[in-house]
Amino acid sequence: STCEAIVTIEDITAPECHAQDFSITLNQNGIRNINTSQIDNGTTDNCSEFTLELSTSSFTCADIGENEVILTATDASGNSSTCISIVTVSDVIDPKCNAQNISISLNQNGNASITPQMISDDSFDECGEVTLELSNDTFSCADIGDNEVTLFVTDQVGNQSSCSAIVTIEDKTNPICIIQDIEIELDSNGQGSISVDDINNGSTDNCDISLEISRSNFNCNDVGIQTVILTLSDSSGNS
Repeated sequence: STCEAIVTIEDITAPECHAQDFSITLNQNGIRNINTSQIDNGTTDNCSEFTLELSTSSFTCADIGENEVILTATDASGNSSTCISIVTVSDVIDPKCNAQNISISLNQNGNASITPQMISDDSFDECGEVTLELSNDTFSCADIGDNEVTLFVTDQVGNQSSCSAIVTIEDKTNPICIIQDIEIELDSNGQGSISVDDINNGSTDNCDISLEISRSNFNCNDVGIQTVILTLSDSSGNS
């Protein structure tokens, strides 16, 4: 005679999870995604079907460095196991350098200075703050005209880019005219003359100046008070 029994086959063996470390670089938007195939390193199960899942699959600038990621393998019977991968996130994208041309005027001492913020035109990095530096930030009378200045933009991990701007140095300060009254005596021929140095009494300019007087020679017809004009002119046309 025969009889039947129910034999229930159970799978109680968890998959054998194997993970590998992985390195990624952020894109220009400061993000990067990974999938299980990049982390899995030959996970197996006694049966063929299983699924893989990551504890973290998306990374941003906040994750730069080493990150522990858990790979979970689950078979069709619900058995699961986990293993750990170290995902190293790097930022290798140079910051964006944007520069703008500017014009500045020399001060009364013939000097001028600028800051990187005056040159930068919204320079940025996808991962936050940047450091700004200039190849030259101080100017003098010798720099009147156009000067090429390089802006360096560095992000928090040392990536750097540069761009150039034209800094136009202008002198808009008039010379300061200081004169003195003088007396001269005509010679035996009834002639007399003066020079710029006789009239000038310490005139100054923030840059170099040239001095000229309206007249320098006198004769007997000029006996008395005569008006002489001292004109100061600098290289930028201020007078």
